[in-house]
Amino acid sequence: MKESYCFPCIIRYSNEEDLFYVHFPDIEEAFTDGKTFKEALYNAKDVLGLVLYEREQMGREIPEYEDTLIKTKENETVSLVEVWMPLVRDRIESKSIKKTLTIPKWLNDIAEKEQVNYSQILQAALKNYLNL
Repeated sequence: MKESYCFPCIIRYSNEEDLFYVHFPDIEEAFTDGKTFKEALYNAKDVLGLVLYEREQMGREIPEYEDTLIKTKENETVSLVEVWMPLVRDRIESKSIKKTLTIPKWLNDIAEKEQVNYSQILQAALKNYLNL
């Protein structure tokens, strides 16, 4: 897996909807929009990272970027978007998930009285148990 990818995107401004639409010619499922040009570019980087991560996980091909001239239409511009995949992978893989557990009522009563953060306690206990 590569550490970074860079792909061109086409950003089109729509007067009717007052939005900037973004798509990546080389990555068909990567598209987004934004109310401002800056927001559209931010969203483009986010969606590109998510799509490339999914392709990596599914074993799907990720094309190599070729430095070619991209022709645009009126109200369009081209921008290069680079994503640093270690950051994307860390962000996605460290998402929290919800777990349901059962404890005795008396223990719950004491923990609530002491305002215990169950998630924090469980994480610490699991890390200790797993020697992490």
